[in-house]
Amino acid sequence: MVPHAGALVASALGLVALAGAATIYIAVRAGDADRLVAHTVEVRQDATQLLSDLQDAEISQQGFLLTADGKYLGPIHRAQRSVPSTMAELLSLVSNNPEQQNRLNHVKSLVDR
Repeated sequence: MVPHAGALVASALGLVALAGAATIYIAVRAGDADRLVAHTVEVRQDATQLLSDLQDAEISQQGFLLTADGKYLGPIHRAQRSVPSTMAELLSLVSNNPEQQNRLNHVKSLVDR
């Protein structure tokens, strides 16, 4: 038998254990990254929806002011219903980011005028 066979087996088992621990660590980190990416996508989708609703309301307002035609009021009414909930959702999503909260609160103050 090889004189240091026990030490070689112990070293091999240690390396296998280390590789297993590294694999678990990487899997956990990948899961964290996936959650962060999903969160970012959700924030961007809500922000895009908010921008779209506000743009529609602004264009509708301009159309109504130019023509006095009530058909332009539909998007404004939809925005009045959807913007508060979208804004609340965004504030909730960015609750862990003071800079984004400040930006969103600024937008909210402009919308509330």
